[in-house]
Amino acid sequence: MGLICVSLSEFAFVEVQHGGEVSLLCSNLSRFITNVFWFKMDQRSNATKITSMLTAESNATVQEEFRNGRFQMSSNSTHVSLNISEVNFSDSGLYFCGSYKSSLAVIFDATFLQVEEVSRLPDLQTIILGSIIGFLVMVIVMLFMKIKSRRKAPAERQLKKDLECDTVVSFRRNRIRAAAESEYKSYVVYAATK
Repeated sequence: MGLICVSLSEFAFVEVQHGGEVSLLCSNLSRFITNVFWFKMDQRSNATKITSMLTAESNATVQEEFRNGRFQMSSNSTHVSLNISEVNFSDSGLYFCGSYKSSLAVIFDATFLQVEEVSRLPDLQTIILGSIIGFLVMVIVMLFMKIKSRRKAPAERQLKKDLECDTVVSFRRNRIRAAAESEYKSYVVYAATK
């Protein structure tokens, strides 16, 4: 294979989280639908053939190094895709697809795949949204309690007044009874001594 040159402005940049799945697309194949391939170039500039198809209808041939069930190539008349499942960090690199024509490699698309670590911390937007929701819930609960206490307050005041009146009346009745009983007892006492 000869020298491969791809302009940096032609790269598609794809980020995927570790353990995820990604599909890399290659287009412009309407004229070249025979002997299509996918290559990967790693950080050391080593190009490794992943898979190839003789025609758009044929089955893909996966190279020995990539026969782990994670790499699948599929095509139709306009696109060829490379699906990678359970992505790991070693899958990061430059992927390019193309076709062989007259023993020359014609590159159609290049995609740089960056595998990111799964984020365990919530992002800033999630924290802000959670804080706003928590604050609004507290405000709603406080307003509900205030409205409820205002509705209860007149009834409680009336009940307290009723209890105070009842206590006063009861207290006076008791004083009157106590006075009447003491008079009665004293009368009886006077009657007995005479």
